[in-house]
Amino acid sequence: MCSAFRKIPFVQKALQLKTFTVLSTCATFDFFIYKHFKRNSIQRDEEDISGKCVVVTGGSSGIGRSSAREFAKRGATVVIGDVDLKNGQKVVNEIRQQTGNKNVSILKLDLSDMDSVEEFAKNVSAKHPKIKILLNNAGIGGSKDKNIITKDGFNIHIAVNYMGHFLLTNLLMKNLRAEEHSRIVSTTSTFMLMQELDLDDINMEKSGFGLDNGLPYSNTKYCLALLTKELGKRSGVNSYAFCPGMVNTPITHSPDVAPGLRFFYRITMSWLSVTADEAASEFVMFCALENRIKGETGMVYRFRKHFHKANKNLDADFAERLWDKSSEMVRLDERLRRFN
Repeated sequence: MCSAFRKIPFVQKALQLKTFTVLSTCATFDFFIYKHFKRNSIQRDEEDISGKCVVVTGGSSGIGRSSAREFAKRGATVVIGDVDLKNGQKVVNEIRQQTGNKNVSILKLDLSDMDSVEEFAKNVSAKHPKIKILLNNAGIGGSKDKNIITKDGFNIHIAVNYMGHFLLTNLLMKNLRAEEHSRIVSTTSTFMLMQELDLDDINMEKSGFGLDNGLPYSNTKYCLALLTKELGKRSGVNSYAFCPGMVNTPITHSPDVAPGLRFFYRITMSWLSVTADEAASEFVMFCALENRIKGETGMVYRFRKHFHKANKNLDADFAERLWDKSSEMVRLDERLRRFN
């Protein structure tokens, strides 16, 4: 199919619908196999993280909240970064009560604001010179028709889902390297395979938001996977990304999610989804703690195994170009000089 024909809006959306259908079908099959044949045979061989520092973004709800609880159960010192301090403090109190672990706290983190990311990183770094695990989890899923631009000049999805995490990871790298066998874990999605990322149009001002405004989500999850690959090459800290499958969290019920996707979520959640607690226990803990992947880095996982299709789509040269572009856009060198 010629490129000019593919650029016709109707054709673009038809092709995106086809891709969405194929990906959803494949993911459904993989999850069916996992749920009915592999879940009951899970064998855990986890690192001991008692007394170690774990940083979780977006820990006041969903997978982040459940993951913070799982880390606290294992005796870690858990620092939650979240924009919602009021609800977040309730979550902290809840986790402390449920686990008996008093070393759980929350700090303000607005991933849409790079200055807030820098301030959060400074506060964490000052209190915790060594960090065992950084869980880049916070994100927004739905997309309004309006292209919301942050004060730093980013589309809101690019800022929250990716740029904020890119900056935070780099600012905390010294602390991560100070801890033995530290890990960086990022939450991605199968829908990253629907990406149409253009580094010259990173805010999607020319491309638009695609089928049911889903392109910002797909593009940013692809960015996180590329970040994982590039970190595996240059950071010296083991880096992992995972797709949790369909998870019943507040992100799927957001009023910002397009009607078509909300309908899809409603009809599939009851029989295809996992809970946030299950996703945290089975998938986050696998990437964050499992000893058998301790020597691996720069890879994407789904349902506790390599997500081969996703890994094949991570081009090393493109990952490096995204890194360079991101460094420039968040003014990384300037912020690192100020940070250190």
